[in-house]
Amino acid sequence: MGVLNSKTNSTAFTAFVQLENELVYAGSEVRGRVYLSLPSEVSATAFLLEVRGKEATAISYWIGEKNSSTFLARASCELLRIDIQLASCPSSKIGPGQFEFPFRFDLPATLPTTMSCRRGRSHCHVAYT
Repeated sequence: MGVLNSKTNSTAFTAFVQLENELVYAGSEVRGRVYLSLPSEVSATAFLLEVRGKEATAISYWIGEKNSSTFLARASCELLRIDIQLASCPSSKIGPGQFEFPFRFDLPATLPTTMSCRRGRSHCHVAYT
């Protein structure tokens, strides 16, 4: 699904998320694994998987007659926020090494589907990451 390369407190790491499900939808179970590569030891109390869903809208409109001003209104809203603890670190340190963390969670049945539409300067976009 995605790769994350990060540098936190002078420690570089690579994380990869792989889903078992090819298709996920509102109300379905999401299963997968997070693969983590730590080249050196890091200080950590836990590893979390953050799942986010966001809607963003921009609407272009005008006020008055033909030669009036055009306005652009923007809005966004968080539709989904799930934090999953993948592992705890009782010693507050982990690594170096290769790690694999399985996860599973249910998507709420009320979520809108991923979509994007555009008409002129107006657009709406719903995405999950």
